[in-house]
Amino acid sequence: MLSMFDLSEHQLATISTWAEVAILAFMVWEKYGPHFLGGAGQLTAQQPAAGIWWALWANRTLMVAIAGMGIMVWLNLRVPLPNEFGEFTNPQLVQVTNETFRNRTVDIDGIEFIDCIFDNVTLRFQGKRGFRFTNIRIPKGSSVMVASTNPIVMQTGMLLSSLEKAGAVRFGDGFYREIEPPK
Repeated sequence: MLSMFDLSEHQLATISTWAEVAILAFMVWEKYGPHFLGGAGQLTAQQPAAGIWWALWANRTLMVAIAGMGIMVWLNLRVPLPNEFGEFTNPQLVQVTNETFRNRTVDIDGIEFIDCIFDNVTLRFQGKRGFRFTNIRIPKGSSVMVASTNPIVMQTGMLLSSLEKAGAVRFGDGFYREIEPPK
């Protein structure tokens, strides 16, 4: 799930640029703004008030510049977020070899099944991590179902099932060989 601070690089560059422009405009206004309004540009001689708030207000240009620079440093030098598809593009899968799964539910997220047999099973895929089937076997007359609580996984399954029934998709060796228009 993305939070409000998970921004794209383009968004961060845009925010950083406008922050720099705003800081520059504020600093120019502090220096020359009163002249544009007909003022002398200097405050009348007053006895400075005591306290931290007066010191901060007297140095407000510096405070805004420091805060703006802090925001720009955070936006430009932050640690990049991990690839949201990293577990699929570069999966570190646990290998399961030469196992027989019969009459049960098998979780497949994050697992590579090598030379395994699936006999009357339900494959539970939540879409959290990738998986791989290598040289698996399904006995004749056996059924394999796919289950998930992830709505994206279920919708994808329904899409593929519908396309297969319509004859638009041919499956082979675990990959989609080609998509053809129905005849």
